[in-house]
Amino acid sequence: MRPIRPYALAGTIAWVILAAAALTCAPARAQTYDPNYPVCLQVYQGMIDFYYDCSYTSMAQCAASAAGRAADCVVNPYYARPRAKPAPRRKRSRND
Repeated sequence: MRPIRPYALAGTIAWVILAAAALTCAPARAQTYDPNYPVCLQVYQGMIDFYYDCSYTSMAQCAASAAGRAADCVVNPYYARPRAKPAPRRKRSRND
């Protein structure tokens, strides 16, 4: 039986640890902010695990949904305010 070189064994152990860490990591979730709504509900699921539900048109509506839950209402930083329509042009007449 051949002796196992210590540095070869250490490299193998390092790769096994790296592979185990990669397999046990939870997949990352993207934070989504819906730009159509100005208020988001931040719902806490654990100490550092939370998600956003951006489907509220007012803080009062969000607060009603957050009542009794581990949740907070926050302003949506990516809210795209609706643009005001320009005033309609009127034609000038010669008498004006």
